Amino acid sequence: MQKFQPVRIRIKSGEELGIREALVQDAADLLRYVDAISQESDNLTFGPGEFGIPLAEEEEYLAAQQRRLNAIYLLGLIDGEIVASLSFAGGARRRIKHAGEFGMSVLKEHWNRGIGTMMLSAFLDWCRCKEEIRKVNLRVRVDNHAAIHLTRTLGSRVKVAYPGSSRLRASFSTPSAWVWKLIEWMLSRSSHLVNMANPKMAH
Repeated sequence: MQKFQPVRIRIKSGEELGIREALVQDAADLLRYVDAISQESDNLTFGPGEFGIPLAEEEEYLAAQQRRLNAIYLLGLIDGEIVASLSFAGGARRRIKHAGEFGMSVLKEHWNRGIGTMMLSAFLDWCRCKEEIRKVNLRVRVDNHAAIHLTRTLGSRVKVAYPGSSRLRASFSTPSAWVWKLIEWMLSRSSHLVNMANPKMAH
């Protein structure tokens, strides 16, 4: 039984974006995708060549994500190519299994097409349907204004800003490069952000 019902959405470029759960057989393509995005942005927690996950380990990780009720790995695809991903995992212990953190990325050539909005909306809608999940967090650099704006349009709140969590290059000379915000959503099942049966064009 599928944890996530795949959806297909027409984005503002006119292309069709498919969103589905990642499968074990996606591991090789996903590693190539991660290598590509690592060279495109400083907003990630790793740089070019630093991800360093062998194929077998990535396959095991994806299989584990599929088994867990409070975890999901979503892919965004256009014409069969991975153009976006979102991964989330809740806590392993009973007292913290309702809360977790996610990360999301989009290939640079597909920025500003509404893909991030659709990925995040689909994920939050999925969370609202899950008894196990009540709070999701995202860490984002304070100078990643596009990401912060996106999260605010989808009902987030900034919980705290904190320094020193990651480091670019050799020094901490640029404060905005190493101060991060913790953004959170408190979820209820009373409403959904996007009606995926009849979605509007992504903003």
